[in-house]
Amino acid sequence: MRSHFQVVTLVIWCCFLSPLNALVNSPKIISKDGHLIFESGLDRNISFVLKGKSRLNINDEYDILDLLLKSKKGRISDGGGAAEWTEEEEEALRQLIEDVNSIKTSVFGPHGMESQFNMLQNRTRNANQMLRRYKTRLLNVEGRVQDLYDRLEKNYCSSNPCQNGGECLNVFGTYMCKCPKNFE
Repeated sequence: MRSHFQVVTLVIWCCFLSPLNALVNSPKIISKDGHLIFESGLDRNISFVLKGKSRLNINDEYDILDLLLKSKKGRISDGGGAAEWTEEEEEALRQLIEDVNSIKTSVFGPHGMESQFNMLQNRTRNANQMLRRYKTRLLNVEGRVQDLYDRLEKNYCSSNPCQNGGECLNVFGTYMCKCPKNFE
């Protein structure tokens, strides 16, 4: 009976959980030739989520957000005094700020990574609940089948319950006596 449960589990897993789709859309972190590669899933983004006062740093030296959001007065210069922004640099900064806002939207927006992650967690919980229900149902059916089997296999005539030479007939759940003609 256990093999039946395993077959049912395999069918449910193959039909409902779509493992091939999950493998194609799975993000990967790969180390290759000393390089660390972040690979997104098919048609997916790579996002960094910073919460609270978290910062995105490179080599513990450069804070990306500070570099992006420096004001004109606080702009990093080459030591020759206060440097002015060129129009190209201002446009690049505006584009970077726009990109940061876009990243925030794609992570925290209504269809962002956070909501997709929560949706996948809920799907996993629902699938696990469904598997537990199917397992319970399958165990109940196995118990009923075993009970029927035991009843069919039991020999109610083994104690010779018929008297006066009657013939014992084993029937489902009980026995019947077939009496000889002169004892009916």
